[in-house]
Amino acid sequence: MRRTVLRLVWPVIIQNLLITLYFFTDRVMVGRVGETALAAVGIAGPILWSVSMVLMAIGVGTMACVARAVGGGDHAKAQANAATGLSLSLLGGIAVSVAGILLAGPLIRLWIDEPDVVLEGSFYFGTIIAAFSLTFLGMVAANILRAAGDTRTPMLVGILSNSLNIFGNYALIFGKFGMPEMGLTGAGLATALSKTLESLLLLLHIFSARSAVHLRFRSFLMVTKQTIWRVVKVSLPAAVEPLFVHSGFLTFTKIVAMMGKTAVAAHTIAIGIESIGFMTAEAFYAVTAAIVGQSLGAGRKDLAEMGARESMRISVFMLTGAAIVFLLLPQYLARIFTDDLNLITVAAICVAISALEQPFLAIANIYKGAFQGAGDTRTPAIVGALSVWIVRVPVAYFLAIVLGWGLVGIWVTTIADWGVRASIYFFIFRRGKWKDTKI
Repeated sequence: MRRTVLRLVWPVIIQNLLITLYFFTDRVMVGRVGETALAAVGIAGPILWSVSMVLMAIGVGTMACVARAVGGGDHAKAQANAATGLSLSLLGGIAVSVAGILLAGPLIRLWIDEPDVVLEGSFYFGTIIAAFSLTFLGMVAANILRAAGDTRTPMLVGILSNSLNIFGNYALIFGKFGMPEMGLTGAGLATALSKTLESLLLLLHIFSARSAVHLRFRSFLMVTKQTIWRVVKVSLPAAVEPLFVHSGFLTFTKIVAMMGKTAVAAHTIAIGIESIGFMTAEAFYAVTAAIVGQSLGAGRKDLAEMGARESMRISVFMLTGAAIVFLLLPQYLARIFTDDLNLITVAAICVAISALEQPFLAIANIYKGAFQGAGDTRTPAIVGALSVWIVRVPVAYFLAIVLGWGLVGIWVTTIADWGVRASIYFFIFRRGKWKDTKI
């Protein structure tokens, strides 16, 4: 089982780190533009991420349904589930793109009322969200391939896409290679173009004979009320979790914004660094979901639990390593983003604090992957919502604003949040009822 986990997880880790590198690259290059641009990314970025996570509920539902069908050897059912997930994602992506373009300015203004930050953040946000109709298709296509055990293809496509993003950032932010100097808007355009390319390549692959789940255009004739309900039934609770969790996360971001542009900029740097650990945990979450889904589809509850436990051991080990780096080298990591000594000092303190959350982050994501892979999307929804709104938001406000701890209070709160989630998941996992979830 350890070999299976490692075989599946390393391409996902690389791909998730590439996703992190998207925003990492944006932040590093934008940090050279100035504090205003960095603060704009700090507001627009969390909103974009939150929208993505709510939409990805369809990807979660599709992944669980496809994995069960693949594990049970029913390839026709796997195709029908995949076609249904892509159809739903296209409709959702178009709706979000249109709404996002129209509401970009008002959305940024909800979090911070500094005109220069609102202006830059609106252009950045609007440029990226305009591509969501295609970007979202690619995200769901990647989940379909992972559900079938193909984690390598999304990784290879991600390498190509990320290389284009880095080149595009450099050319469009700073006006190199004959391109116009567009600053933060250039970063948004480079991200939108590279993510669109990634989506198109993944879709081309999934329609090829080499795909682990080979779709044809006639596969979409298999989309019925039954397949839609099957995917939606699993996806709805998965949407509730990010809806509650990320509304809390955005409220959390609002608390940071109350401290001013400099605090937002330092917080943005810290998140950029901390995301290395977070996206590694997300990789193990995705692999755990696939292993559990396929094992339960094959009627092997023992393999499902074994896979989750093995993923747990490896994930905790890797994120503990990340924690050690965060504790020992926070200032060096912060210097990658900016030369501003004040920002470096504040961000470094936040990164060092984030080291203590890493093991809890690993544990919580493995359990979440096990539940969602089994089709139990309700448990993560309830646990996530309770933890964010009972722990993260009120504790952050109390520590950061009432006690005046500032960003230190914000980051101490994240340790409590992930610790609570990991503890609750642990007790629910041990009861074992997740293994009997019906799809």
